[in-house]
Amino acid sequence: MKKFSQDTTVALLLLCAATLTHARPPLADQDLRQVQGQDGVTLMGDLHIKTEVFTYTDTDANGGAISLNGITINGMYVKRYDILRGLPTGTSLVTEANTAGTFGAAVAQAMQSHLGESGTVLPSSMTAQQMAIAMASGVYPGGDVIQIAFPNVGLNGAVMPSFSVTSITLSNSSASFGALSVDKIDMQGTKRWMWSH
Repeated sequence: MKKFSQDTTVALLLLCAATLTHARPPLADQDLRQVQGQDGVTLMGDLHIKTEVFTYTDTDANGGAISLNGITINGMYVKRYDILRGLPTGTSLVTEANTAGTFGAAVAQAMQSHLGESGTVLPSSMTAQQMAIAMASGVYPGGDVIQIAFPNVGLNGAVMPSFSVTSITLSNSSASFGALSVDKIDMQGTKRWMWSH
């Protein structure tokens, strides 16, 4: 049986919620004028995860095992889920890259930050060229996209997630390679996109 990640579970809940919205009664025009909408879902979490041991075992005849002992993950995060309009058939990548709230614009903004570009995406820009290469690969089949983002909300390093392992051992030995600690994991600004295929 496959396990679903937290991201997949939230995405499925968002899709289920979207199918239920048709059951709402229609609003009168005067009531509709008072409605203020907001898209997406934001989660804030406080992690306190502990596991005694994670073991990888090599199952061949001469195999052994390595164990990560005393694993802890602590800290806080903010995560946002949004549904972005996908790339419509026949629309140019450059047009979509410059249309706010679309998958094309989200990818363009991310590419610009890595390529040292900013502002309007021009057809001759490295961003447009890299987007064309990525889309030509066939990885993205079209359609709307779920964006999973860790927005930059200015969390202090003291509350950012940290990961630690108290010891790393091999099978048939109690000797340790030592401990491992990764502190203040700043995921703010990270984005991921998910679509079906």
